[in-house]
Amino acid sequence: MFRFQKDQTICNIAGTKVGGQPGELPSVIAGTIFYKGHKIVSDPTKGLFDKSSAEELINIQQQGSDETKIPSIIHIYAESSESIIRYIDFIDNISDVPFIVDSSEPDVRINASKHVTETGLADRAIYNSLNMSTEYEEIEALKISDVDSAIILGFNAVDSSLDGRISLLDNGGNLLDKGLIDVAEECGIRNKLIDPSITPMGNGAGIALRMSIVSKA
Repeated sequence: MFRFQKDQTICNIAGTKVGGQPGELPSVIAGTIFYKGHKIVSDPTKGLFDKSSAEELINIQQQGSDETKIPSIIHIYAESSESIIRYIDFIDNISDVPFIVDSSEPDVRINASKHVTETGLADRAIYNSLNMSTEYEEIEALKISDVDSAIILGFNAVDSSLDGRISLLDNGGNLLDKGLIDVAEECGIRNKLIDPSITPMGNGAGIALRMSIVSKA
C-alpha cells in the first residue's frame, strides 16, 4: 500500500482518531444535520426542529458506525446564534461523538466556540472553518476559546490552482498576512484537518485530489 515518507499526524478528537498513513486508520463518516432546507427543521432562526426525527437520524449513523467499526462525527449546520446553541445542547444529550460546528455566518461560529467553552464541550467540537475570509474577530474569539480542533479550508478564490491553494495554507497566498496553518497555530488549534476544497468533476476536482496528497507529503 502507498505510504508517505513523511511522518503523518494522527488527530485524536475526544477519542476519535483521524489521519495517519493511508490504511492506518478507518475513514470517518460525518453526516450533516440541521442543514439549510432540512425537513426536520421548522424554524432555522430559533433552532426549532423535530427532536424524535433528529435522534433517529443520529442513531442510524451510530448504528452503522457500530456495525462497521467506522468512527462517526456529527456535522451541525446552523443559521443563527440561537439555533447553534440548541443544536449543540441536543447533540450533547444524545451522543458522545465529536461534532463539527458550521455556519455561513461568522457570528454563529463565534457563538458556538463560546458556548462549547462555557459548557465544557470544546474537546468534542471541530470548528468549520478557518479560511481565506476569516476575519480578526473570529480569530480573536478562537484564541480565547478552548477549541483545539478545526477544519482549514484550502480554497483560494483568486488562484484555484494547486500552487494557489497550497500557498494559502503556507504563506497566505498574497491574500492574507500569514498562512492559514500559522493562523490555526495562533488560535491554539492542535488538531488541524485540511479541507482541499472539493469541487465538481470538470471544475477542478483533480486539483483538489492532488492537494489532498501534496498537503500530506
